Amino acid sequence: MHAQVTFFKIKPGTIEEMRTLTEERIAPWLRGRRGFHGLHVMSIGATDVYAFGVWLSKADADASKPEYDRLMQQILGHLLTATPEHKEGNVILHVASHEPHLHR
Repeated sequence: MHAQVTFFKIKPGTIEEMRTLTEERIAPWLRGRRGFHGLHVMSIGATDVYAFGVWLSKADADASKPEYDRLMQQILGHLLTATPEHKEGNVILHVASHEPHLHR
């Protein structure tokens, strides 16, 4: 599995709008992408948001990245105060419910 973490710096007071836009417009698009496994979005304080996306492979993630970046800017651009920062890597451990899964 492959993960991409994106850090967003957003305008104060816009976390709920970001959540709604992500849930209503970005999540449906992601669900239609080959190899998409899941997305977690977390906020820290009023302006820092991290999106943690998981894909079955790096190839699947890479294939969707240009359109994803364009879509994020189109839908969320008015909420941002800085250019999003991206990091990516391999998932080495995934724990869900009661059973750990080691991914290599």
